[in-house]
Amino acid sequence: MAWANVQRVEQLVSPAATSKAVTISAAGAGNLLVSALAIDKSSGGITIPSGWTRIGTDYDQTDVSFAYAYFIAAGGETSITWSWVTSHTGRIFVGEYSGLTSTPLDQNQRATSGTTAVTSISTGTTGTTAQADELAMTFMASDTMASTETGRAWTQSFTEVSYATTASASAPGLS
Repeated sequence: MAWANVQRVEQLVSPAATSKAVTISAAGAGNLLVSALAIDKSSGGITIPSGWTRIGTDYDQTDVSFAYAYFIAAGGETSITWSWVTSHTGRIFVGEYSGLTSTPLDQNQRATSGTTAVTSISTGTTGTTAQADELAMTFMASDTMASTETGRAWTQSFTEVSYATTASASAPGLS
């Protein structure tokens, strides 16, 4: 069975807060839920949603913080809650995908520019996936949405499916 996107939701965290619950349509049993969180400035520490598996390590810096995680749905889940220590605005993406294995993560790469502004970044060489027809995802977080509002482009057959478009002076970009 081929994988399929069931739903995706992107929400702004504004005004500044230390947690956000994102509402989704009831998830299907066995489906993969993936969520990413971008926080404007240092989060002070991020707590992933309960029962979820963290992907890689969090990025928590002066300009922007970022974390992402996944969960295999039992079925019927309608809310995903992220928490962090320092009150800031942010953005959250949640996607649901069907037709994938119950152990979906076999590769993880990360690249950051730190506090240096860049116009391009690459994770470099990625490993060979363990099975054919896997879902590959990439996320990008920027300090200020306006700085990445235009000119985003992806390589290696990636297509942007979500980008924050609600203007907010202190909201980070999340693609």
